Amino acid sequence: IIYSNPWYFDKLGRGKEIGLNNDSDLFKENDNLGLETAQNCRNSCAQDQEGNDLEVVVEYRLKNIKTSKFPGKENYIKRLQKSIEFFQSKQNSLSTTKSNGKEIEELQQAKKLLEGESIPVLVIRDFSTQGVKGGEYEELSPYYRLIKSGGISADQGSNAGSYGHGQKALITKSKIKAFTLFSQFQNDHGEKETVFSGNSLLCTHRDPKDDFKTQNNGFIGNIKDAENWESYRNQELEDLNLPFTRESNGTDIYIWGYSFDRKKWDLFLAMGLLKGFFQAIREKKISFKIYDDNSNKLLHDINYGNLDEYINSLENDVKTRIDKRSWNS
Repeated sequence: IIYSNPWYFDKLGRGKEIGLNNDSDLFKENDNLGLETAQNCRNSCAQDQEGNDLEVVVEYRLKNIKTSKFPGKENYIKRLQKSIEFFQSKQNSLSTTKSNGKEIEELQQAKKLLEGESIPVLVIRDFSTQGVKGGEYEELSPYYRLIKSGGISADQGSNAGSYGHGQKALITKSKIKAFTLFSQFQNDHGEKETVFSGNSLLCTHRDPKDDFKTQNNGFIGNIKDAENWESYRNQELEDLNLPFTRESNGTDIYIWGYSFDRKKWDLFLAMGLLKGFFQAIREKKISFKIYDDNSNKLLHDINYGNLDEYINSLENDVKTRIDKRSWNS
């Protein structure tokens, strides 16, 4: 029951109306996704009993998933329709200045995609990490900075990613402008916890139920009071029906409606990972696997043991399947 209508977009109030072209567009470069997502994984590495950092393993799995598994599907489709109507109302206004964007077309494609039987999803799974730790109101915790805030600095030691903007790279690669997250971690008392949440960046629209004008950013969770909301946790997740389950600490991120070029997506992802983490791979701090689950193929296996050989192989693949310029740049 709790997942039937989990999406909430708060009231706009006196704030500015915001369209689809927001600051998530800063991450449109083809190789940004690997860089931003793996950075969060490495920052969350677990340790062995002697206190040494473990090698983080990150899997990228392209998979067609039934749209019925998208949480709050019917409500989200209504929000896409309301977003379409938001832009249509602008076009029908008395103003002589007309929009030259393709927002309506993008939203119509998103709605059609979610109304279909299945949807392409990129699932990013990390292992040997601590998971997305943090309580609902721990404002500098990894959980809070990924799900509940953005652009707020926090000390990450020697690791990059101090401002928490990487979440927007997830939205940019989603045709329906949404991602969800499931994570398992140990709290400060050594107890296992789980959390399920999600974020969306649509545009200002009319709430399908209460008709108020909304902000552009939405979330999955329980509304607690006028100022607070909470993600679903622990016993609330007993009936959560996700394609992947976890037996160890770590995080699974689902980019719904993953936007990709069928012939090139894996190469751009692999190049981004190499560019951002070459030294970390060499030092056995992180490794990567890229799968096409629809064809049951492991496309790329990038680790410290095969790094030199892999680079030569990837160079040949990029120059053959894309072009020389892409590799040289």
